[in-house]
Amino acid sequence: MDDADQKVVATAHGKDVAIFGEKFELYQTYIISNAKVVIQSPKFNIYGYPYVWIIDGAAKIRIERNRIISPSKLKSLAMMANENFISKQMHAPLQ
Repeated sequence: MDDADQKVVATAHGKDVAIFGEKFELYQTYIISNAKVVIQSPKFNIYGYPYVWIIDGAAKIRIERNRIISPSKLKSLAMMANENFISKQMHAPLQ
């Protein structure tokens, strides 16, 4: 999420690009579950966000038409996702 609590960066790869490219519309609210949150590669980090959501075929997406989610709610959801990601990284085996 950006500093203004307005945007997140999501990435899709391969065939998922076409599938999700047709599904997302500008200025809509989406409930997305089962997306992977990873540290953004400096090579591709053009927006300066520390994390990126990877959306693939396992992601469940539901559009919420005309629903406004408050910035504080979005921030708390993003913080929970980040805490979950950090917790998984702390318990991951060293490579």
